[in-house]
Amino acid sequence: MDECGVNTVPKKIPKVVSMKGKKLVGKIVSAERGQTITLVCAMSVTGNFIPPAFIFARKRMQGYLLNNAPHGSIGMVSDSGFINSELFIDYLYHFKDNVQPTNDNHILFILYNHSSHISLAAINFCRDNNIHVLTLTPHSSHKMQPLDRGFFSPLKVKFAYECDKWLSHHLGRVIG
Repeated sequence: MDECGVNTVPKKIPKVVSMKGKKLVGKIVSAERGQTITLVCAMSVTGNFIPPAFIFARKRMQGYLLNNAPHGSIGMVSDSGFINSELFIDYLYHFKDNVQPTNDNHILFILYNHSSHISLAAINFCRDNNIHVLTLTPHSSHKMQPLDRGFFSPLKVKFAYECDKWLSHHLGRVIG
């Protein structure tokens, strides 16, 4: 399991190709700042994913925020838009419902060592539901988490590409 913040308006401006000697080369970018949405994903060693969780920086969850999200996705809210101990427990319920651990089929749950992941309530939940937790050393998860390298990085590149394409076809409109 890993999380990633995705800004609704990518900050990285794609490269622009133009004719040699051209003095003014422009690129359309969104004028808005955007918001960061935390995406929480988990996958198995066989490459199967459970539906993601989206954490929005809001007071109340609105159903429309999950329009066109993958089937089974869940939405959660926090003041900051980041995961906390309470939301992690909610995510554990979502995780358990999707992987269905049993007394004969225990689950190894690998995640980075963040304070929101190691609350007493989370540890007890995992113990009671046949989920064995392995936490990664701080500041090493970017090297050891396959989701960082194989999923989140390509996702951000593709998302930025799609935003750029959308902006070029919808002049004067904002993404959010």
